[in-house]
Amino acid sequence: MLLVFAIHSWLVVPRTVLTVGLHSALSPAENAILARYTPLRWRNRVFGIKFVISQGIASGGVALVAIIYDTTGSLDASFLIFAGLAALVALLLPRDPALAAVERQRWAAAAVAE
Repeated sequence: MLLVFAIHSWLVVPRTVLTVGLHSALSPAENAILARYTPLRWRNRVFGIKFVISQGIASGGVALVAIIYDTTGSLDASFLIFAGLAALVALLLPRDPALAAVERQRWAAAAVAE
């Protein structure tokens, strides 16, 4: 951190504090969502899978970013690739039919109001 601070500027410090703070603040929310939407008998397995994914697969992302940077000379492609993967995962998530009906009603009411 001090090396980055010495090379770049003092703006690195507040950006780092903000990044760490947001990451720390979102972790309990993520765990609460997992606890709420998983059945009690599957909860331990789901938290174990979450841990393996976050620790194991995320470390592979570092290597992937390095490969993309070496290939393209920029990190723009990595943002597009990871955004596409996130969108794909979001589309594959199971939907609650009752919640989907409420969302459709809300969108219809908003469209009529405009």
